[in-house]
Amino acid sequence: MIKSTASSILFLTLCSTNAFAQDDYNYYAGVAVSSQTLKLDNENKLYNSGEFKSKVLTPFIGYQFNQYVAVETRFGFGKGDDSEVIASQPITITDEYELDNQQGLLLKLQYPMTQSFSLFATAGYFNSKFKVRSKYEQNNSAQYTAGDYRENGASFGFGASYALNQNWQLSGEFQYFDQGDDKSEALTAAISYRF
Repeated sequence: MIKSTASSILFLTLCSTNAFAQDDYNYYAGVAVSSQTLKLDNENKLYNSGEFKSKVLTPFIGYQFNQYVAVETRFGFGKGDDSEVIASQPITITDEYELDNQQGLLLKLQYPMTQSFSLFATAGYFNSKFKVRSKYEQNNSAQYTAGDYRENGASFGFGASYALNQNWQLSGEFQYFDQGDDKSEALTAAISYRF
């Protein structure tokens, strides 16, 4: 009798553990909106600030292994450019930078503070493509040069998330990109849906 009761308790425990575990193993998808600042290497004091801002729309998908670990891939698209005058006499030179697109893969480590609120940290690798345009003006005439370049490198971030219910989640994040000579920072708000 004791053996069968112990076996039944063990069986029910395993079943209930498995049921909770299945809740933790979920795919999720969402969209994020960011304000990202590109910080160029300004060692030669070419720019006043050397900082250019872009708005970024980032769809993402992820897989939650358990309540602590997830992997996530992001696909960002920049909108709008930012410019800075780098010379004004005798020729006015204006540089414009825009984040064209950005892809990355992240490991996301989470720590639940309550049933609804979690803190998280991310680490990963990103590829970013920037559009650059320079405008040269003198005596009411202008010439333009344009080009693209790519930067690859590590990314680190931290943030917090709040579960509205079993499926919907809001989050905020600060993310840092270390890509060659260029560094970027992003402040992000996101919403996601767990399947």
